[in-house]
Amino acid sequence: MYLEKQMELIGKWGMCIIKGSVAWIIGNFIYIFLLSNLMFAENINETGTLLVTAYILIPFIFAPGTTAAFHCLKKIYQEDSISILKQFWSFYKRNYSVSFMNGLIYVVITFVLYHTFQFYKSFEPWGFLAPIIVGILFTNLFFFVLIYASDRTEKLHNYWKLGHLMLVNHPMFTLFMLSESAVVIYLAFLLGPFMLLVAPGIVLFIFYHFYHEIIKAEIRKVEKIEAMNTTSI
Repeated sequence: MYLEKQMELIGKWGMCIIKGSVAWIIGNFIYIFLLSNLMFAENINETGTLLVTAYILIPFIFAPGTTAAFHCLKKIYQEDSISILKQFWSFYKRNYSVSFMNGLIYVVITFVLYHTFQFYKSFEPWGFLAPIIVGILFTNLFFFVLIYASDRTEKLHNYWKLGHLMLVNHPMFTLFMLSESAVVIYLAFLLGPFMLLVAPGIVLFIFYHFYHEIIKAEIRKVEKIEAMNTTSI
């Protein structure tokens, strides 16, 4: 009985990962094209051009497509069967402006961080490491903002404010979320094209799982505070 439940859970996770990858690829197919070209780039100029193009397209394509993919993953996890294409485009159109603005905020801030890196990199070692560490953490926050935007409606600044507070309040979740995603991305590049097609769904699922756990932890915290207040009264 226990084994059957475990296999059912693994099967459910597997379908979430596969369908999540499909949803992400639908909205970010141009990144698959850019990545395939990047893997066969012959010189630094080609590599630089592809990376800059991918960076510029973040507000226009990556942020809306990834937010919609997170929304589809949530629906897939909650329901037995949905129309991925219908769910994706419905949410994509409805949420595009918010996703675009979140992507634009990320691009502007990381642009500033990049130039900070250029200025301080001569002050080794922290002048070299600090902007990189901040950039990685901020990228982690950006992904969390995208999944937050796929689940709840807030004012634009609240996505970043509340997302930041939730991650800071749960540092271990944040650490596991970041490290597990980094391992998946590394394996994707190491193992080749097939893994690259599955990796988006795995990363989406990792973020969704930890987001869900953080939300549950926040709810338990609020319930505990309310119970203490009721007892004191």
